[in-house]
Amino acid sequence: MKTKMTKILVQWTHTVDIICVPECIADDINKYQDEFLTYVNGVSFDEKLDGTVFGITNFVDYINQYVLEEKNQKAYVQCEDFVPNSIRQKKEMKGMKKIYF
Repeated sequence: MKTKMTKILVQWTHTVDIICVPECIADDINKYQDEFLTYVNGVSFDEKLDGTVFGITNFVDYINQYVLEEKNQKAYVQCEDFVPNSIRQKKEMKGMKKIYF
């Protein structure tokens, strides 16, 4: 059976990426974001990050390696440095779940 995937808009300071994750991950994406930050920095999301550098591929790799139980499911980066260039894309963005790093 094919896994239903959900697009997540990932906002960085100056860029936006889009990732696709299984729906079960999308439902709790903020929880997995916090767990990832704890994994990377040993701190919770609200604490200082002490300059640790990471990117979208690190987050997706974390989901695939540590969160997904079924190894046939994979999160992936759909688009890095996304810039909406049409009205349709801007409307699509409004409906996506969002997380902020």
